[in-house]
Amino acid sequence: MISFQTVACFGIWPWYWNAYRVRGWGRLPNPRGPTLCIANHQHDLDDKVTISYLQRGGPWNKTIYTVSGRRLFEPGAFGYHVPWTESLMRGVDPSKLFHAIGMVPIENQPRTRPVAGFAQAVYDRHGDLPLADVFAPAILDMLGTDAEGKTLSYLFASTNFRRSRGLEVPIKSIREPYRRELLDEMRVQMDEDMRGLETLLASGETFWLTPEGRFSKTGRMNKLREALWRLAPLAQEIYTIAISYDPFVGRRLSMLFRVLPALDRNDIGNSMKAPRPVTVSQLLADYLCGAELEQRAEATFTQAQALDAVRERLAALPPIAWVDPELRASPERMTRAALRGLVRLGIAAPTQDGYRLTGVRVDPRFPNAEDILDHQ
Repeated sequence: MISFQTVACFGIWPWYWNAYRVRGWGRLPNPRGPTLCIANHQHDLDDKVTISYLQRGGPWNKTIYTVSGRRLFEPGAFGYHVPWTESLMRGVDPSKLFHAIGMVPIENQPRTRPVAGFAQAVYDRHGDLPLADVFAPAILDMLGTDAEGKTLSYLFASTNFRRSRGLEVPIKSIREPYRRELLDEMRVQMDEDMRGLETLLASGETFWLTPEGRFSKTGRMNKLREALWRLAPLAQEIYTIAISYDPFVGRRLSMLFRVLPALDRNDIGNSMKAPRPVTVSQLLADYLCGAELEQRAEATFTQAQALDAVRERLAALPPIAWVDPELRASPERMTRAALRGLVRLGIAAPTQDGYRLTGVRVDPRFPNAEDILDHQ
């Protein structure tokens, strides 16, 4: 029987294909035993697109399980992350749906949580307590004067939904005895989560995992978390899902990824880094962040200088580097496309002779990246 995840992936794939510019290379073996797929983590698309791609390659009666932060399983979390569903999903517990499409929860935020998440956890145990009994004064100040004298249910109201979901606070801001209760529960929950993952993988399933746990804010890989080191020994095969984005090319966000066996399962970190596709956005950003440009007045440059910089960087890449085929075929066309994208984002502006950097360094599609040039 075809799995529910397979049906969902075939249904959603055309939307991703049209909304974004997706290119993928490689497949998982079919059939396969216990398999761990590990991916670097930069964007919300990482799991959705690559799992849809992998599942379409079969076997269709099996599910590719993905490890997702437990916060996403809380009532209202889906509505917060997908704003157009907010009115429908604000109070809905999505756990059953998520399990059906292969999502397995893990506690990956033991020290911080949205204020609504802490409030929900205490509410479930003790009822509608006063906010002042649960949260430290600093948190009440952040919530504003409207929260004075209110109870936990105040945070669940539709008018406060986005604020209480978007405000992330440390667990030390919870008063005792509730803080100790939450810490004790999280320790038990983390152990139960990991044992559940180990059981699934050892039974022959396929797992998709971002061992960094959270999005990279800098483009550099975060520390790899404990889940990787507990699951890796149980996997017969480890595959890397090496993801790059090419945000300066085209109006649709361009995503490239490669699926291949880990280069060295004893060196997972470099096995994740080395196969990532090299894009023109990366090479051009390296030039725009470099000292060679900063020495020029007002950080101006010409199209010819940008193209020369991309060519120089292509030539300097090590033999193992895997370059976007379109960039390899035509550095000129891809550099021109990236320059148009930089202007579209407001990062660069045309001048009489070429371009100048404006000082803008953000891309709204990467809200966690404070400097998209440095990120690339």
